[in-house]
Amino acid sequence: MNRAFGADCPVDYKVTSILHDPDKDRLLEDIEASIDLYDDAVSPETAQTWGTTKLDYKNIIGDILFDGVPLDGARSDLTALFWIKKVNEKDITLVFRDLHVM
Repeated sequence: MNRAFGADCPVDYKVTSILHDPDKDRLLEDIEASIDLYDDAVSPETAQTWGTTKLDYKNIIGDILFDGVPLDGARSDLTALFWIKKVNEKDITLVFRDLHVM
């Protein structure tokens, strides 16, 4: 979806949940996501490249790419990236990495 910007166009958009949207199933089909689990631990060199040396990077076990972040109830051109981080033996969490237009 292309959005116009300028004086006559809105400049604020809200990231919206699709959990309660009546068209949820179709919206879920349109969303592209990929999960990549790493075979090896993140090295100090990789953490330096990513700018995550102050983060507990040794427990980052993968990443998620979420393409088509919903804005104002519609799929957008935004892509969100998250790291998957191991919290303990039973739990993981997502760490926000980046939001950009593809």
